[in-house]
Amino acid sequence: MRKLNLPVWLNRGQAKAIAELLQVWWLKVEGWLGAPLLQIDPDTCTLGALDLIADSRNVKRFIGEPESLYRLRVKHAFINAKDAGSVAGIKRIFERLGIGYVEVLERQPDKDWDVIILQLSNAQLSGNQALLKLLLTKYGRTCRRYEFNGIVSTKVGISAHLFNIERKFYRAQYEATMSTQAITNAGRALFASRQAANQPLNVDRFMLANISGLDHTAPVNLDEPLPAAQDQVRTLAVTKAGYISPDEVVYSLYLPSSEGNYTYNWLGLLASDNTLVAVAYLAPINKEKTANGSVGNTLNENLMLAYTDAQAITSLAVDASTWQWQFDEASTLAPGLAELATPEEMSTGSSPTLVPPVAVVFDHVSSAISSATATLVDRSLTHP
Repeated sequence: MRKLNLPVWLNRGQAKAIAELLQVWWLKVEGWLGAPLLQIDPDTCTLGALDLIADSRNVKRFIGEPESLYRLRVKHAFINAKDAGSVAGIKRIFERLGIGYVEVLERQPDKDWDVIILQLSNAQLSGNQALLKLLLTKYGRTCRRYEFNGIVSTKVGISAHLFNIERKFYRAQYEATMSTQAITNAGRALFASRQAANQPLNVDRFMLANISGLDHTAPVNLDEPLPAAQDQVRTLAVTKAGYISPDEVVYSLYLPSSEGNYTYNWLGLLASDNTLVAVAYLAPINKEKTANGSVGNTLNENLMLAYTDAQAITSLAVDASTWQWQFDEASTLAPGLAELATPEEMSTGSSPTLVPPVAVVFDHVSSAISSATATLVDRSLTHP
């Protein structure tokens, strides 16, 4: 009801008192006039009126049913009847009545065709036994049997990371023709000596160097020495090694986004005795580290050695196809794209390690978009 507002010259004394009295009176009159309307609303009517409405909507209160739930069932009786029988409808009915999310599984293996499985949490099952039985009797599908399965839900935080990855593949073999990647004379001699002595060849390290003035289009010097100490950038252990065929083996080096910052244009493969086995000349590559809000890059260098009986000489027993990345798998195999959030990230709702920082998403991710590139540089040579 609108408030009675008197002009300023009357808003005092007896005139003001009369206005306040009338205000109270008309509020009561408004309540009397509106009372019948309240009795047809299941949310506000008296229990007596609610029972009459429930009877007209074919809803009966079960023993021990809370008043709030009784009102909900009466209120949604029409729409619940419309949704009865369908999978989507049963889910909506459960949501309306406050039971929550339910999974409905039909025609499951090792189950009769007429069995429908409802999967709910243990809390849902224990707190709504009478209601569940009533709902399935009233709104369930005809000629069907229902089974309940308890499920345990776990809250999981997912942190999303941006990344980019570049995958390079080089092939090195000893041959007369010149190439920008090749097995060195020292490497060839080491292969031959280990083969003759029936001893395994252990190739265990990559060396990265940045050699000033190096022409990456020039053929490799088969008598290539190790780069000068001031040109050596990094010496890192081989990440993975495996065979492609009896005469081809491949060694991989994974450089994560935590590695950097530096530039290299020379890639070497070293044996355990420090022999330079193979070399590749490269166009300058910048390895950038993730830091201070800047997203670094991730590189995967692969150097394949082609030599007769290379697998037997190196004693590599792992098939490279079991771990070599495919282009369509780059986004799923690259570490850091998506990982479980730490308890600290879940408690704060964000992570300072993400680049750029983003909020930790709980329960589920409706869509995940990442920035990724996967590039293959194929410098393969034709077999002689």
